[in-house]
Amino acid sequence: MEKRVLVFAALAEVLTGAVLLLYPPIVAKLLFGADSAGVGLVLSRVAGIALIALGVACWPYGAASRALCGMLTYSSLATLGLL
Repeated sequence: MEKRVLVFAALAEVLTGAVLLLYPPIVAKLLFGADSAGVGLVLSRVAGIALIALGVACWPYGAASRALCGMLTYSSLATLGLL
């Protein structure tokens, strides 16, 4: 039962992060009822990258390397995003 909850939470984090990364205005509109522009879009994308990395780190299988995979995911996506 616990693994199912962790899988659901990890998938929810990854999906939310992907939406933030690909189309940040929809999340800002749904959560806050406001539009985001300029720096808000960049920060939303960085938050999306962080949520994807959190989802990877929370995945319940392969416990030995979860933290490493989460950090590598964040570092590589953040580098690509800032390029």
